[in-house]
Amino acid sequence: MLLMAFLVVLVGSASGRSLYWKDMRVMADLDGDGRLHIREQQTIVFNGAWNGGERRFNLRRGQQLTLHNIFRIDSASGQEITLQQGDLNRLDHWVWHNATTLRWRARLPSSPPFNAKAITYILDYTLSGILLPVEDGYRLNHDFAFPDRDGEIEQFSLQLRLDPSWQVRGNLETNLQRSNIPPGKSVLLSANLLHPLGVPSAVARKNGRASDKDPPDAHAAPAASAPVWVLALVILLLWSLVILQGMYFLTHERKMGRFKKLLPVDRINASWLEEHVFCLTPEVVGATWDKRTGASEVAAVLARMVLEEKVESRVEQDRFPWLGFLIPGRYTLYLRLLASRSELRGYERELVDGLFIDGDKTDTKKIKKYYRSKRKTFDPISKIGGPIKERVAILTKSSKNPLEMVWVPTLIAMAISFFLLFADFFFNPYEHLQEILINGVLVFIWISSLLAAAGYRAAATQVKGKAWLLWGWTVGIVMVYTGVLFILDLSSLLVLGSAFLCFALVNNVLNVGKTRDSKEGVRLRRHLASARRYLQQELDRESPNLKDSWFPYLVAYGLGPNVDSWFRRYGSHVSHMGSSLSASYGNPGFTGGGGQFGGGGAGGAWSTAAGSLSTSASSSSGGFSGGGGSGGGGGGGF
Repeated sequence: MLLMAFLVVLVGSASGRSLYWKDMRVMADLDGDGRLHIREQQTIVFNGAWNGGERRFNLRRGQQLTLHNIFRIDSASGQEITLQQGDLNRLDHWVWHNATTLRWRARLPSSPPFNAKAITYILDYTLSGILLPVEDGYRLNHDFAFPDRDGEIEQFSLQLRLDPSWQVRGNLETNLQRSNIPPGKSVLLSANLLHPLGVPSAVARKNGRASDKDPPDAHAAPAASAPVWVLALVILLLWSLVILQGMYFLTHERKMGRFKKLLPVDRINASWLEEHVFCLTPEVVGATWDKRTGASEVAAVLARMVLEEKVESRVEQDRFPWLGFLIPGRYTLYLRLLASRSELRGYERELVDGLFIDGDKTDTKKIKKYYRSKRKTFDPISKIGGPIKERVAILTKSSKNPLEMVWVPTLIAMAISFFLLFADFFFNPYEHLQEILINGVLVFIWISSLLAAAGYRAAATQVKGKAWLLWGWTVGIVMVYTGVLFILDLSSLLVLGSAFLCFALVNNVLNVGKTRDSKEGVRLRRHLASARRYLQQELDRESPNLKDSWFPYLVAYGLGPNVDSWFRRYGSHVSHMGSSLSASYGNPGFTGGGGQFGGGGAGGAWSTAAGSLSTSASSSSGGFSGGGGSGGGGGGGF
C-alpha cells in the first residue's frame, strides 16, 4: 500500500516555519488492468526557511509506484514547468531521498525565507497492486489525501474515473469535495469491484507480489520485485548445492576413515596401550586426540616431569582465612625443582623459567601474585602449544593436502556476491534495511556453523552423528534464506547477491569441516580416543586395571576428576602408597595417583591445581591470557 505525501518548500525565517495546503486537486483513473493513474495538484503556502517540498509514499507489500513527472505551475504564465531529476542543490530538481520519500528544491539557501509563498506542484504517477483479491472480486481501499502532514487542507477535490470493465458493488463516491481537512485526517474511499472479463494483470496477488507486467518507468521508486522464475531458479540451485555438497562431504569423511567405530574396550590391554599410546609423551597424546592444547596438556607436562624426578610436587586444599575451614574445590600446588635448569630443553625450560620465578620453589599462589605485581603475563599454554602442535601435525597431517584449492569456489562466490550487493546498495537504496538484515542473519548463522565445523573437525568420538549435524547447519542456512525469499519482496540484484553469499557460506562451512588428516592420522586419533574410553571405563571399576605411572596420561586426557571420583568411592579399599612412584612407568597397582601427586587419591586435586597454572599466571585478573489498503502517507517540507 502506498502512503502519499506532498512536498513543502522551505521558506524561512530563523524563528520558525509553517505551511498549509490552500488547495489540493486529485484526478484519478483506474484502468482495466487495475492500475491507478493519479495527477495530484497541490498548492502549498510556505512560511519560513523551507528548502523545498517532500512527498512520502507508503508502499505496502506487492505495490509499486511509477513516477512519471513532477511539474511546477508558473504563477505568472500558468505554464507547467517540468522539474528535473538530479542535483537537489539546484532549483526545480528532485531526487528520491530514500525508498519512498520524494524531495525537490524550491529555495536556495542564499535566498530569503518564504513569506506566505504559494507554490503549485503537480505529481503525475501510477500505482499498481493496490486492489486486493477478495471473495467475490477486488477491494479498493485507497487514501487520496495523506494524513501525515503539519498543516490543514483548505480545499480538497477528487475526480475518480473507473474503466468500463469495472463494476462497483454498492456505492462509490467518484466526485467529492472537502473543506478544512485538519492534519491527521484523510480522504479514504473503499469499495468492492467486479471484473467480469477475467483476472486483471496489475492487481495484487494472493502471495502479496505485484504483477511483473507493469509498464517500464524512468522514475520508479522501488525497483520491481525479482521475477518468480529467478526465485525458483535460486531456490532450486541452492537446495541442489546443499544436498550435493553434503553428500560429497560425507563421502570424503567416510573415505578418510572418520566414521569407523572406536576399538571395543575388551581389545585394549596394557601391551596395546604401550604400543599405541605410551610411545608418545602424555602432552602429545592429550593434544592429538581432541586437537586442542590447553590446561590439561600443561598439567600433563608437569606430571611427566614429576615422574621423571625433574620436579617434586605436593598439593594442599585451601582454607578460609582466620576460620581454618577447608574450601571445597580450591587447591594450591607446591613445586620444587630437582633438575638443573641447564639440563632442561625446549618448552620444559620455558615452563620452568616462567613458574620458578625466584628460586627452586614455587606454588600457584606465589605465581599469581608475582605476575599481578609485575603487570606481566605468563601463558604456559602458549609456551608448550607451538612445539606440541608441530608434533601433532607430523603425526596426523597429510604430506600433500588434497583440499589445498578448496577455497577457490568460495572466494569466487564471495566476490560475485560483494559486487551484486554493492550494486543493489547503490541502485536500490530502499533495500538498505533488507540487505543488512538478510546478510546479517546469514553471517550470524555462518559464524555459528563455522564453530560447529571446527568442533566437528576436532572430534574423535561420535564423529558420524556430528558430521550429519554439521550438514544440518548448512541445510538450516538454506532453509532460512528460502524462507526470506517467500516472506520479503526483494529486487533481482538483492536476491542474486544474497544467493551467491548463501552459496559461499554453505560451501565454506562444509569445506572447513572436512578433515585435513591423513588416513594414518585419523587412525591414530581413533586409537587415542579408544584408549581414553578404556581408561575412563576402568575408573568406574572398584579394581581398575591401571597403574599409577599412567597418571600423566589420565591428566592429559582430562580424567583427573574421574580419579578423584574413583578414590571417593573405592579409595578405602586400597593401601596408601605414601612413597614416591618409580619413574619407569612399570610400577604395579593403582592408588589414584601415588605419593608424588599427593597420595591418598589426591591425583584429581593435583591435576586441578596444576591446570590452574594456566589461569593464574595473568597480569591483572588471574585469568588465562589467551497489507490491505493503499494511499495515505505524508507530505510537507524539508
